[in-house]
Amino acid sequence: MNGTVLVVDDTESIRVLLAGVLAGLNCHCDALGSGEEAVAWFDANHSRIDLVILDLSLPDRDGASVFTHLRQRDPSVPVVLMSGHGENETAQRLRRHGAAGFLPKPFAIDTVRETVRHWIKIRTNRAIRR
Repeated sequence: MNGTVLVVDDTESIRVLLAGVLAGLNCHCDALGSGEEAVAWFDANHSRIDLVILDLSLPDRDGASVFTHLRQRDPSVPVVLMSGHGENETAQRLRRHGAAGFLPKPFAIDTVRETVRHWIKIRTNRAIRR
């Protein structure tokens, strides 16, 4: 499997863990630690992103506003939300507005793998049809 995944989480250990899981799936990972950094990076690189995994609790900019920005910039990119606070009201609202899924923290590595495989496959199939 090939693909590029943007991981946005302020916890370095989670970024490192997800980068390792993604490398095991033969995916390239760009891992960023802040919402502002993610927004700027996505604006410059969105055309090569196949999936975004976004933490809802970021210290500099809340995940909901990052999600909204990403979807405005590229509505076709799947964004999977993650949080250690469960699928709260914000996550449910964002799911109704197009979020691709939700990963509760702590997450099972197999669940991450299945989620990434699913969305990369869908994204790749869309690109082939274009």
